[in-house]
Amino acid sequence: MNEKKVRKVNTKILVIILSLAIIAAAFTLIAVFSKISTTYKKVYINDICAGGKNVDEVKKLLSEKYVPENTNVIFSYKNNDFEVNGKDFDLIYDLDKTSENAHQTGRSKNAFLRGINAIRYSIFKKEIPVEITFDQDKLYDILSTKTTDVENPVTNTVIELKDDKLAISNGKKGNGVDIDKIKKEVEKIISKNLLTEKTEIKITEIEPRIPTAKALYEKYHKEPKDVEFGEKDGEVYFSEHITGVDFDVDAAQKILNENKNSSEVYYIPVEITQPQKTTQWFIDNRLTDTLGSFSTIYNAGNYDRSHNIALAAQKINGMVLMPGEQFSFNGVVGQRSAQTGFKTAKVYQGGEIVDGIGGGICQVSTTLYNAVLYADLSIDYRTNHSMPVSYAPAGRDATVSYGSIDFKFSNNQGYPIKLSCSASGGKLICSVYGINLKHKKVEITTQTISTTPFSVKEVEDNTLPEGTRKVKQAGSAGSVVDTFKTVYINGESQGTKKISRSNYSAITQIELVGTKKEDENISDTPAAAAFSDGETYVGDDTAQ
Repeated sequence: MNEKKVRKVNTKILVIILSLAIIAAAFTLIAVFSKISTTYKKVYINDICAGGKNVDEVKKLLSEKYVPENTNVIFSYKNNDFEVNGKDFDLIYDLDKTSENAHQTGRSKNAFLRGINAIRYSIFKKEIPVEITFDQDKLYDILSTKTTDVENPVTNTVIELKDDKLAISNGKKGNGVDIDKIKKEVEKIISKNLLTEKTEIKITEIEPRIPTAKALYEKYHKEPKDVEFGEKDGEVYFSEHITGVDFDVDAAQKILNENKNSSEVYYIPVEITQPQKTTQWFIDNRLTDTLGSFSTIYNAGNYDRSHNIALAAQKINGMVLMPGEQFSFNGVVGQRSAQTGFKTAKVYQGGEIVDGIGGGICQVSTTLYNAVLYADLSIDYRTNHSMPVSYAPAGRDATVSYGSIDFKFSNNQGYPIKLSCSASGGKLICSVYGINLKHKKVEITTQTISTTPFSVKEVEDNTLPEGTRKVKQAGSAGSVVDTFKTVYINGESQGTKKISRSNYSAITQIELVGTKKEDENISDTPAAAAFSDGETYVGDDTAQ
């Protein structure tokens, strides 16, 4: 073999060796890249780089940006823009799935392909969207409220769970929002983080939305669940019971298909299952501790005033407030009028005590107020009387006047509370029942800051002998009073807090001055006779 041929062979061999070396290096590189455990370098979730991070790290990074409460979608209707917050249509960012999608991008089961993709996505950018879900029906309802000027609007299908069946009333075709089209646009805007773009709402003729049986099942199906209550790490947890709802999806879809053109209400039968321990069971059996109680005395012989007190107490008795629920005295007791069963009794008016409808009601609001104070509930609105009352210490009364002055408080416990209010035999008792887990005790004290003496008003009375005097209305000094609350838990004081300052005007003392001459013979008037027994009346503020 001549020298030229030898060189040619050697060149071929060298090329083969170099090729093999390159291939070996490539395979080695691919093998190395195929073993990368983190998300590939150039994988992005919109504008967030997920490269070099594991699933948990990617999720944490996303959670800082993708928050439903911070997401506003811009809509435009007839050149008017408005925003809808993500939480209002139950927007959910599925960050677990999104993080996993980013991590699995290019991660083939084939090791060779996985290595190739690892190299590719270390050089070239790969962008993926955020996975989301939201309630299409809620968004439709929101948009419908913004398009109420539509002519010949579509009539929506109405579905209600009534007892052991779903009652369905089909809607009618008309003009409205094409929510299916809107949904696609909104999904794109949110998942790709294009929140500066606007979604234009166009009104078109649409068919009423009739959900599938599967959609109905997802919305209404529930497994029965007992009421839950307990304490963990010093915190109380409570959840109401869940009533079980179930039905046959195939049978329900058949009913929907058969009645899709029906103009009458039709029904899908459902199976209702109550859990063993319902919320009512919890209320009846667990709310046994007296959180706060207070009683006041009234004149049972004053029948009209006693009637008013008993009627108001009856309306309150047995009420249950769920966690966070507010109580409104005027909302519960209602308007005080003859039509609602209330009678005329003494009330305050212009510094005097006169007859007025609903007299005595404020004794109920005051007694309840004190019970609520001892229960350490949240006082939302309370006003003291214009003048002192006899049935409660100064600084511890609560006046009410329908249409203007209310007494409101809220259940700040983590579970329901129950109110008890009874009036009998001249004694009114109001109590709050719950579960005293922390052995809480409340002490209420008052401090008089200043006092104002009462004035005397003389009224001539020609039924009394000249030179005699009689007190028609006893006077009472005015005052400024601060009220304080001290809470004890397991016998240890949690501190004292000022809860109110009450300002009272003095009650004018009215004295009848006799002007009757000895030779005059004037019969007693009802006004004089009314106070001939010397009884002192204490009223409530007017407009009960």
